[in-house]
Amino acid sequence: MVSLEELLQLLVQRGGSDLHIASGSPPRIRIDGKLMPTEFDTLTKEESQKLVYGVLSEDQIAKFEKDLELDFSFGVDNLGRFRTNVFLQRGSVGAVFRLVPHAVRTFDDLGLPRKVCQ
Repeated sequence: MVSLEELLQLLVQRGGSDLHIASGSPPRIRIDGKLMPTEFDTLTKEESQKLVYGVLSEDQIAKFEKDLELDFSFGVDNLGRFRTNVFLQRGSVGAVFRLVPHAVRTFDDLGLPRKVCQ
């Protein structure tokens, strides 16, 4: 099974904004607003939970299992920071990992009209 760190590296390499983990589908990466499947196998309920729980502390797992939702952020050395939402979907654990860029993008990078930039 692929590791979460490998999936997060793939997210960064492909220039994606989000990594989606859910059972019943392969891990997916949002690139330019479109969800794209990765080349990895469809995740089982157990694999999805293992990927997500692997980054949670015992306290976070307890909170998630009580509330059935959890928001937090974490960093991976030499990769970046990720804002994360863990949820229960169709009876299985799922999550979305949003890449938080280190660098602030310029107006030109964002493609904003000149009027907005003034």
